[in-house]
Amino acid sequence: MQIIEISPFQAFRRSVVTVMQVVPKELRYVAILTLVGGAGPAIAIWLNKLIIDEGDKENKQCPIPHAPCPMSNFYSGNLYCPTIRLANSGTCASNFSG
Repeated sequence: MQIIEISPFQAFRRSVVTVMQVVPKELRYVAILTLVGGAGPAIAIWLNKLIIDEGDKENKQCPIPHAPCPMSNFYSGNLYCPTIRLANSGTCASNFSG
């Protein structure tokens, strides 16, 4: 067998073509799973942003002041406080006594 010199791009191209010829169905499955797996962290960040935004909106609508957040020492910017307050107290209306 004679050794040929090819560039890394040509070697990659030849290997992909070979895989497409040998196992095309599995290659499609791997490509789809890679795309779905790569989208997972972006979806998780988006959902976390929605939760934090809702908690912040609830915190800004409440006319009574809240005590300082106990987590503010651990998280800079108080990002998690509105969500913690929302989870602990329900809605702002439940805090009113009259």
